[in-house]
Amino acid sequence: FVELLDSLNNLEIVRGIAYPKKGEVIQTQRRPRNWHLDGVRPIRDPTFENNKDYSLACIPSSEKITIPIISSRGCTMGCEFCTSPLVWQRKGIYRSPEDVLQEIKELTRDKTKEVYFFDEENLFNNPEKAKELFRGLSGGGYNLGSCGDVRMMDEEMADLMQCAGYTQVYWGI
Repeated sequence: FVELLDSLNNLEIVRGIAYPKKGEVIQTQRRPRNWHLDGVRPIRDPTFENNKDYSLACIPSSEKITIPIISSRGCTMGCEFCTSPLVWQRKGIYRSPEDVLQEIKELTRDKTKEVYFFDEENLFNNPEKAKELFRGLSGGGYNLGSCGDVRMMDEEMADLMQCAGYTQVYWGI
C-alpha cells in the first residue's frame, strides 16, 4: 500500500494492481506472494483492547475481551462452495508456532486470556504445527476457541487442545 501511495503518478511500476486508463483496464505484473508470515502483525487499534463491548463472531466464555488471532493464510482444501482456492491456489501459509505464541503473550499480558483463532479449518490442516502450538499454550490459563475440520482430530490433538485451554470449537463435518 505504501508503494502504491508513493507511485500514484506512475502506477505501471506497482506490481499486482489493476486500474483504469483511457477506458481500458491496465493490469500490472503479478506481485509475488509473501510465503513468510512470521513477524507479520495486524495494526491493532489501541481502543480495541480496552473495549469491553467489542463483539466477535464467537461466544465469549466470560465478560472479558476475546483477542482474535490468525496463525495462517490460505487453505489447502478445495471445497466447491469456497472461493479460497481461486485466491490461494490451495496453498496454506503458516506462521511458526513460536511467532503465534509470542503474539498471544504480547496481547494477553495483564489482560484477558480469551483467544479465538480465525484461521477457520486451516489451523488444523497442518496437525503437527497445531499440536506444537497447543503444547506451547498448555497450562497458560487461556480460554481458546476456533473452527476446525473433524477429519484432522485424533486423540493426541484432543488431549493437547484440552491442556491448552480450549473451551469452544466449531467443527465442520
